[in-house]
Amino acid sequence: MDSVVPQRLLSTISSVPTVERSDSSFRLSQVSHQSDSDIEEEEEEDTAVRSAYFLTAKSMIDMLFRRCQACGALIDPISLRWRQKASALWVTYSCTGCKNHFRWDSQPKRGRGRSRVYEMNQSLAVSAFITGTPITRLIDQCDLLSIAIPKERSLRDTIRFYACPSIDRVYLRWQREARDFSKDVATEEGIVVALDGQFAHPGWTSNNGKVTVFDCDLGLVVAAVSLSTKDDEIGDI
Repeated sequence: MDSVVPQRLLSTISSVPTVERSDSSFRLSQVSHQSDSDIEEEEEEDTAVRSAYFLTAKSMIDMLFRRCQACGALIDPISLRWRQKASALWVTYSCTGCKNHFRWDSQPKRGRGRSRVYEMNQSLAVSAFITGTPITRLIDQCDLLSIAIPKERSLRDTIRFYACPSIDRVYLRWQREARDFSKDVATEEGIVVALDGQFAHPGWTSNNGKVTVFDCDLGLVVAAVSLSTKDDEIGDI
């Protein structure tokens, strides 16, 4: 071997086997080991099901409708009708075995009457709004991954007519309770407060901002308001 392999390569050759043999069984040596990504993937596969939603390819859903869910008879592909409502999918078909019509929805609905909407279509817009995710970035990411979501106008309408009023009601209730609690525990000297202001984005082009009032002793937010540079309370800054 020394005469065939150049001398400069001998130092890079290791004589330690990647797999050690003990009797008739094999075991991994210290040289051969799994990568961290492989171990992490196995741990995710072994995790119990706790989430409410999962990403599923349509090709995998097609396999669920080869046979009737009621009698097990083969379904005529011609009778299958696929419909999509943003991120929701529903399937209707007629079974020649049990002579019944069936419908399957990928998501539950919430609301009442004609205002009922698919749950994830609403949750996508609300979660993006709460976490501060720009709608355009959410749309671009889902387009890249070929994931169906509502159109931009639908997302913004959901935020305007559902998310904002609901969040305002919850926030105002907690703010009122925090203010009442601050008054109840206040001393005779009164409440020591601190003000914090912030514009929507840095620079002189920002037109919107917010002002927050803190109770210094309790560390509670007792008041907060969003203002525009056109409002009299904040002035033309």
